[in-house]
Amino acid sequence: MGDGADEERQEHQRWVANYFRGKIDEFSYRLEEIVSACDTSLACAMADQNHPGGTGKAVTYGFSAFSNLVQTLKDSASSFLNSEITWRPIKALRHGQFFYMSRNAATHDGNPIISCWVDGYFYIPSDIRRLDNNGKLIVIPAPAADVRTVCLEFSADFAHLLTERLSGMERTSFLLGTSYDPDEVAAFMDSDRVPQFAKELFAQSAEQFEAVVSACKFDPVEDSVAKLATLGRWCEARLQP
Repeated sequence: MGDGADEERQEHQRWVANYFRGKIDEFSYRLEEIVSACDTSLACAMADQNHPGGTGKAVTYGFSAFSNLVQTLKDSASSFLNSEITWRPIKALRHGQFFYMSRNAATHDGNPIISCWVDGYFYIPSDIRRLDNNGKLIVIPAPAADVRTVCLEFSADFAHLLTERLSGMERTSFLLGTSYDPDEVAAFMDSDRVPQFAKELFAQSAEQFEAVVSACKFDPVEDSVAKLATLGRWCEARLQP
């Protein structure tokens, strides 16, 4: 029974390691969305033009999704690392304390966080005040920098932190491979949504396909490290004056 539980845990860790790669892409997507909207806003302001409709929403809504992904990356990486990633090193990053505290204000209070625009730049207008679960007043200092800078500086540091943790982990063989689950695929192929001809084609090659996937030695951790390095370089390039 113990061996079965260990196998289940290892399989889960391999899946999460693969999902983690996708979440890095999602994090990068949201960051690029925010930066692009900020750049558009600034360019329009410098040209004495109104920015396109939806620019403010792209920043405000994008930031909400972006900040929640910090928690996702922290927790998912902890699932397959040898040790947990706590908030302590994240809070030590540039603007890390703000991301840690403001996420609660956004998630639990619905605070939009970003509601100030000056000369093309988006800002957190002032310190955020909220009550914690015990009714205690919490004051979250607003960053002095504009939202674009805050997101880029934090992301550069966060990518570096995750890279360090992933690069230093012990590579175990059970993490190698994809997140392919033959039982999940078989269950879907058995559904009414799949045409009969597709079911027949799948049945003819299912074992062969599974054998190919099983033999795959793809390293999701190595791929994640490469993605994080790319993200870090992208951030640093856009922080240049």
